Amino acid sequence: MLLNPNESSKEKMDIAAELINLHSNTLEYLKKTERALINSISIIKFNDPVNIFKCYLVHHSILRS
Repeated sequence: MLLNPNESSKEKMDIAAELINLHSNTLEYLKKTERALINSISIIKFNDPVNIFKCYLVHHSILRS
């Protein structure tokens, strides 16, 4: 099973919001992705095939940094 980093962070936000009694409108605003950078990195090892990894940098809200 592949992990989806976006869904994983949203689940963690739900848990934290419940603990601090965050208003549902505020939670929905913070869950929206404002910008995302997706990049690929190639790793070449001696006597191994090239491995390509996908990297993510996601800002859900610039209010949170």
